[in-house]
Amino acid sequence: MKLYPVNKFIVVEQIEEKNSSSVLLPEGFTSKSDVKVYRAVSVPQNVTIPEGCKVVALSNMVSKFTVDGVTYHTVPESAVLGYFAGI
Repeated sequence: MKLYPVNKFIVVEQIEEKNSSSVLLPEGFTSKSDVKVYRAVSVPQNVTIPEGCKVVALSNMVSKFTVDGVTYHTVPESAVLGYFAGI
């Protein structure tokens, strides 16, 4: 089921960050970064961010909810700091 966002909200999925360093981290470690990279899955017509691109957004502004067993993540356009086109 596809969620069609309204009111300048963007449906996103988090892109897994690959740890390229050789530092061992304890099990269950989570990054405390305020920004994360997401992929824009579904974008309303009144938003300038292209669907399918990578976006950098404030992670504390991302809302998570589940409908019929499917988990969705949404973020308001105002919480997106920028996007990468053509990646």
